[in-house]
Amino acid sequence: MKTTNLLMTILIIASIQVLFFGSAISQNYFRSDLPELIPYRAGDRSGFCDRNKKIVIPLKYDYCAPFNEGIAAVNLNGKWGFIDKNGVEKIAVKYDQVGYLNRGFVRVILNKKEGVLYKDGKQITPIKYDAIQVPLSASQLKQVSTNLYQPPPFEGGIAFVKMNGRYGLIDTTGKELTSIEYEFIFFDSSGTLAKMGKDNKYGVIDNKGTEVIPMKYRTIVFTDNLFGVEMNNKYGIIDRTGREIIPIQYDNITQFVEGMSWAQINGLWALFNREGKEIIPPTYTEKSNFMEGVAWVKLNGFWGVIDKSGREIIPYKYEDWGDFYHGIAWVQSKGLMGIINRVGTWIVFPKYDGANFFKEGSAAVQLKNRWGFINENGAEIIPTYFDKVTVFHNGFTMVELNQRWGFYDKEGSQITQVKFLDVRDFNEGFAAVMDTTYKWGFINSQGIEVIPPKYYDVGDFENGLAFVRPWAPQGSGGYIDKNGVEYFNTK
Repeated sequence: MKTTNLLMTILIIASIQVLFFGSAISQNYFRSDLPELIPYRAGDRSGFCDRNKKIVIPLKYDYCAPFNEGIAAVNLNGKWGFIDKNGVEKIAVKYDQVGYLNRGFVRVILNKKEGVLYKDGKQITPIKYDAIQVPLSASQLKQVSTNLYQPPPFEGGIAFVKMNGRYGLIDTTGKELTSIEYEFIFFDSSGTLAKMGKDNKYGVIDNKGTEVIPMKYRTIVFTDNLFGVEMNNKYGIIDRTGREIIPIQYDNITQFVEGMSWAQINGLWALFNREGKEIIPPTYTEKSNFMEGVAWVKLNGFWGVIDKSGREIIPYKYEDWGDFYHGIAWVQSKGLMGIINRVGTWIVFPKYDGANFFKEGSAAVQLKNRWGFINENGAEIIPTYFDKVTVFHNGFTMVELNQRWGFYDKEGSQITQVKFLDVRDFNEGFAAVMDTTYKWGFINSQGIEVIPPKYYDVGDFENGLAFVRPWAPQGSGGYIDKNGVEYFNTK
């Protein structure tokens, strides 16, 4: 692919600095994004350099990960450990695997057994467990490299451990809060409560190991600080004292969403508030969760909308629907999709064959097997012209036509030609793109090629750095910064 060079002149204190994007890039641009020490690789040896590529920690390791919380994972002769910014080993380089440090805790594996250490090397648990798991957030699930897996911290001060096929709980000191006897443990979103099970019975304990709900139910689901339970094939919702908020007599039940729960009996759904008051008796054949204070319900084969008081606000006349977003929603009428507001007034009359949900102020629409976008006012901002589109993410969508990809922004402006074999979402203002030579490079948010396509594979930018591989996956790679400066030497 031919790279277009863009000349930018920037006036800085009465002087002119010239930046060339594509073939040559200013070495000072984006330097503030860079960490103090950067993994550097020369041949098959790795260490750390400063922002000027001066070696600070000698190149003696097989692999080095970026610093996190003051220490960095390193690999030598197939073993892993951690060093500080002076190159001093804080966790001995002797483990078969290590996890990504988070809030000072790191999971380690040695001889197929797991334990937890603190970042200063202090042992939190013996290395004796078959597995150690704790609640995962989306960011904690993210891999930092193909050689490191991500162990999250002690959410709510607890983690579960596994030995001989059974589970128990430990705290941040490594103390076992429960016996390791349970067949199943699952945390709530806060990490302060855990559902445990044995012999097909389930209960709840807190982060001190104290029983909250006795282990007698066939199912328990966390819902808005209450618990959905099943007993004798009937469902209800109870509080921490075991008091029934919604009686355990229904065939099915939903979690609370916006303070409302649905309960089904004999094929019909009833509506309850969080205090357990029945708002609507069993009436509807289908329903949605509440969103923006309203819910879709189905009656006599058609969908309408009610509010939390049970009042009908949009009549039952639609064939299909989408969730409300900023007061508007997709509906299907006579096989075509349009948009209505919260009182049922048409924003866009039905004309589309398909539609996706709104995100970042726009929604994908389909017309005659072609996709485009409209905004919340119903105005078409990207024509229905493409074979595929993605939902907007960080202000951009990726569009495909004839097996080539390009980018549009949220204003509907085309920022690149539709010419790439593959593309990825923007992250830290950069998106990875693959050209027709099957090599990866990066564009910026203006669509300008800032790092030419020359890599076999690349990762997303994170803290100013991206991991790249100049050749096949089994080959070694290294880090680049947003200027395209390579912190490795393959010679």
